[in-house]
Amino acid sequence: SGDPKKIGEIVQEYRKRHSKSKIYKKKENSYLYFNQIVIENGEELIMHFWYLSKDNVLLVLSFALDRDEFNSKLAKNDLNIIKKIVNTIKID
Repeated sequence: SGDPKKIGEIVQEYRKRHSKSKIYKKKENSYLYFNQIVIENGEELIMHFWYLSKDNVLLVLSFALDRDEFNSKLAKNDLNIIKKIVNTIKID
């Protein structure tokens, strides 16, 4: 099991680094969301991150989209599916 103080510090550190991050409060969980551009194998990707936490549990989810296709209908649909999945996760 993790140290709840340590988990909180991790989340706060990411909030400091990613000023556009947002915290969402849900009935079951709260989560931190942000995205950033990364370069992998010479291609720019937009990485989406969700940090879900409850008590001493921290779950990190990530999803990458090709930057050139970020605004495509398929990419938006994929991201919406991932967001729905994130919203259904319950940490007990």
